[in-house]
Amino acid sequence: MDHNLSILIVEDERLISMMLRQMLEKAGFTVCGIAPNLKKAYEVINSTNPDFALIDIHLEDGDNGIELGKILNKEKNIPFAYVTAYSDSNTYEDAKNTKPIAFLHKPVSIETIKTTIKEALVKLPE
Repeated sequence: MDHNLSILIVEDERLISMMLRQMLEKAGFTVCGIAPNLKKAYEVINSTNPDFALIDIHLEDGDNGIELGKILNKEKNIPFAYVTAYSDSNTYEDAKNTKPIAFLHKPVSIETIKTTIKEALVKLPE
């Protein structure tokens, strides 16, 4: 697996975003940015064009990560996974419709994240 991939973390809880950054960097990935809301996520995406994104669903300022998932899927062709504590059926169905690589439940291990990123690479067009 190419560990030089750049990963965007979209997470509004600072402790969780720092933990994810630390896990990813320890595993050899590059974290190109951390965004607590959609505005910051769009800024990071437009300036760094990440290879993969980990997205929380409930974000700062009442933002919804599912909206970002729609953009990444339809306009940017950036693979992503949701990393969330919310798993009610309505949220899951809304999220599933954006075609994420995975729907990961917090807390999540680095092994699960690495496997998810590997799956994303397999699904990318050559």
